[in-house]
Amino acid sequence: STDVFICEGKTHTLAPVSNATGFAWSPAGTLSNPSIKNPVASPAVTTRYYLTASEGICRQVDSVLINVWPAPAADAGPDFSDCFGKTLQLNGQGGVSFSWRPAALLTGSNSQQPTFKATASTTFYLSVTDARGCVSLQEDELRVTVTPAVRMSAGRDTVAAVNQPVQLQATE
Repeated sequence: STDVFICEGKTHTLAPVSNATGFAWSPAGTLSNPSIKNPVASPAVTTRYYLTASEGICRQVDSVLINVWPAPAADAGPDFSDCFGKTLQLNGQGGVSFSWRPAALLTGSNSQQPTFKATASTTFYLSVTDARGCVSLQEDELRVTVTPAVRMSAGRDTVAAVNQPVQLQATE
């Protein structure tokens, strides 16, 4: 086969063209079955696989290189706190496309900078895809702590005579 490129965390089915009846692949550690014609390769790093194909007493050796592109690392940013009721913006990094969850709480959950209304403390999770189409292997998490709304009262309206003192009473 021709050399191939895959993303980290993905697999590739090896597909040699051969009329052989016996097959031996190496290195065998990241193959589903090194003794079949079309094993599934799961390399974590770029790996050259060698195939010894046999038919009777005849043997032929060839190889294929599987290049492994590293997965992008999602970066949801640092945890932060803000006030109840505000519209807040997140800022993801690490890819060219973004997927935030829980999507139902966000406006633009597939954008780099989605927004949400701060009504409760929430943990958001980000997954990214890079320009090659490789997806992050781990989501990054971001905890947004929402400070409860301030409740207060300045008291009841009062009528007072001119130049007479009035006692004000505020409550929380």
